[in-house]
Amino acid sequence: MCAFPADRHRDEAVDVVARFGGVVTLLVAESDEVAEGDAVAIVELTKLEAAVTAPVSGRIARLAIPSGTQVAGGDLLLVIE
Repeated sequence: MCAFPADRHRDEAVDVVARFGGVVTLLVAESDEVAEGDAVAIVELTKLEAAVTAPVSGRIARLAIPSGTQVAGGDLLLVIE
C-alpha cells in the first residue's frame, strides 16, 4: 500500500494509497487511533474486495476522500501520523 522507512519517526505522516482502482469505503474517521495492520478502508472493483490496512500505528490525521468515492490505483486515501 505504501512504502515508509523502518526508522520512521513517530511525528512523520504516512500516506495510505489505493493499490488499485475501485470504490472506496472508509472504515475510520479523522482522529481515530489505529494499530499497524488494522483495516482502514475497503476497495471494491466488480467482484473483488480488498482491505486497505494501516502500515503503521498512529492517529488518522486526514481523510483525503469521502467514503463511496471512485479512485484510481495510487490515489491518496488518508494520512496517518
